[in-house]
Amino acid sequence: MTCTEDHREHVVTDQAFLAGQRTQQGVYHALCGHLVAPRALTAPPGQRCPHCLARASHAETLAAVDLRAKLRGGAEVHNYRHVRSRRGPLARVL
Repeated sequence: MTCTEDHREHVVTDQAFLAGQRTQQGVYHALCGHLVAPRALTAPPGQRCPHCLARASHAETLAAVDLRAKLRGGAEVHNYRHVRSRRGPLARVL
C-alpha cells in the first residue's frame, strides 16, 4: 500500500488492514510501524519500504522454520528465533 505522506509502498497485513477498516479513519499500520494514509489504489506503487521488506522477509523465514519444525516434530524453532533475535532481521529482499 503506497502512502501519500512518504510515497513509499509499505506492507500492510490483512489483520492491520481490517483493524484500519474498523476504525474508519482511513489509515493503516505497516509492518515497519509507519502509519499509512493510502494513495488511490489505481495509482502506481511507490518505492518499496526497506524496513517493511526486511520485516516481511523475517516473518516468512520464521513461518518456514515453524512449518519445518512441525513436520519434523522438533524443537528447533525456539533456538532459531533466539539466535536470529540477536543478529537482527534478515537482509534478504523479496
